[in-house]
Amino acid sequence: MSPAKPKFATLETAKPIDDLKSRLKVLYAGTDKAGDFYRQFHYALFSYISHRIPEISEEVYRVDDAMMAGFGWEIGAFESWDTLGFVKTTEAMKAAGYTVAPWIDEMISKGITSFFKIENGKSLYYDIAAQSYKAKPGADAFIVMKNFANETVWKNSACRTYHLGEDVIGLEWYTKMGSIGGEVLEGIQKSIALAEEKYKGLVIANDGANFSAGANVAMIFMMAIEQDYDEIDMAIRQFQQTMMRVRYSSIPVVLAPHGLALGGGCEMSLHADKVIAAAETYTGLVEAGIGVIPAGQVCN
Repeated sequence: MSPAKPKFATLETAKPIDDLKSRLKVLYAGTDKAGDFYRQFHYALFSYISHRIPEISEEVYRVDDAMMAGFGWEIGAFESWDTLGFVKTTEAMKAAGYTVAPWIDEMISKGITSFFKIENGKSLYYDIAAQSYKAKPGADAFIVMKNFANETVWKNSACRTYHLGEDVIGLEWYTKMGSIGGEVLEGIQKSIALAEEKYKGLVIANDGANFSAGANVAMIFMMAIEQDYDEIDMAIRQFQQTMMRVRYSSIPVVLAPHGLALGGGCEMSLHADKVIAAAETYTGLVEAGIGVIPAGQVCN
């Protein structure tokens, strides 16, 4: 008889949470053995990395970059420390018997409450030697949408539209695999309308692992099973009209795809005024693989 597989309430609670930082907070706050494991793990990790400055590097962002590049982490250890609350987590670590390097105590005594912060859309890190925040080298080469959260001009449950400066707005969505459903189409339509009314241009991009794996095929599949053909017709029309809105808007629409840009993601690229694709972009019309025709006007 095989042993029963252990289950922990903390893990079950965290599993459905897609946002990494929100999930990390739930795991850390767990009251069972799993929660205690995550706390002890992070206490040991944070204690260790604090003592590796300046042995490994004098800048905290370099340690995080190395961990993300080497271990495939989405965020580094110092950013994780920020996510859990730099000051309160440090206090909890000490209470649990873990030590931190002296420069950590110096930061707290000066009222510094995070290793990283965002100002005017720029990512800054705390420079220990200078005892002040500095811009990450090379950060000026990119615009990171989420850094403009304080400049949100419109949003729904799947999308946000930001003012990026210089009368340009940016749209991102954060659905699973970047899938394009009704709320994303609404976001595209609304963002174009806002740009035409008040701004000079629109950038469509996102910070997900992939730009878009295409239309929400699961939704269409369910409609087909239920033989709800009127709804299918409406969804296809909405998709086509949105692609035409991208193509014939009175303002330039720029697309910045990366990773997967399949199906609808590819069609949107074909209709945009300009495409700035990442070096690692995989794009194409893959609908034929599941027996359907691309519906975003490229078949006309």
